[in-house]
Amino acid sequence: MPKQIPQVGGMPQQLTDVWSKYSPPLQTFLLLALLLGTVFVKELPHAFLEFSDTVLGRAVHLALVYFITNSFGWVLGLVFALFVGVVIGLGSARRIEVKEGFNSDLKMVQQGHKWFVEKVLGENPLLIEEENVRTYPVQDLSRKGTGSYGGNVENTSVSM
Repeated sequence: MPKQIPQVGGMPQQLTDVWSKYSPPLQTFLLLALLLGTVFVKELPHAFLEFSDTVLGRAVHLALVYFITNSFGWVLGLVFALFVGVVIGLGSARRIEVKEGFNSDLKMVQQGHKWFVEKVLGENPLLIEEENVRTYPVQDLSRKGTGSYGGNVENTSVSM
């Protein structure tokens, strides 16, 4: 039998060479993409956010954090872990129904009629807490006098 000569080079050597040449630009691109993804996380598709809040989605994200930390270093692993935390937090926050204030008697606003203030300020409210508001005239509740303005103002900071 002829003696086999060990092969030097080949596909593994080429992959290692490509990885060593293109790893720094890839790390820079990945860092910028993760920072932009973290800042603009609300622009991500709703289905992705819901998937990331499931058990399978969390497991996939955990595996990706481990892979990125081992492949690119702890800095990118930490940034990706921050991104994953924000994505999971936003995914779970969207499932919770938000109630405004302590009153749960919210009603839908009719789209036909707009108040003057809404027209001027360009507001488009969707929900309203109270339809009827009681207003009372301004009253003088001071203890001096009868409660009506008689021109007698007593103020210690004003001297005559």
